[in-house]
Amino acid sequence: RSNSESINQLHATDLVLEAKFWEKAAQNEPWSHVLPQIITDVHHTLDQTISVRDPSITQRIEDSGIDFVERHSSVALSPAQ
Repeated sequence: RSNSESINQLHATDLVLEAKFWEKAAQNEPWSHVLPQIITDVHHTLDQTISVRDPSITQRIEDSGIDFVERHSSVALSPAQ
């Protein structure tokens, strides 16, 4: 946990949660209840974009303040798409 000043010094615009972290944290106490609040706080208090990669392991992800969900797809997109 850090204060907003130190985070702002990094000039970060995105926070990305890797699937392995999400899987371990979201499925175990106390993280299963704390993690959604942390995500919401980071998004609303610090105005950061929150993303998670490969979230198929939990159904609660859309309710936890995630802005962008990166899912793997077998369909290739063109640069225009």
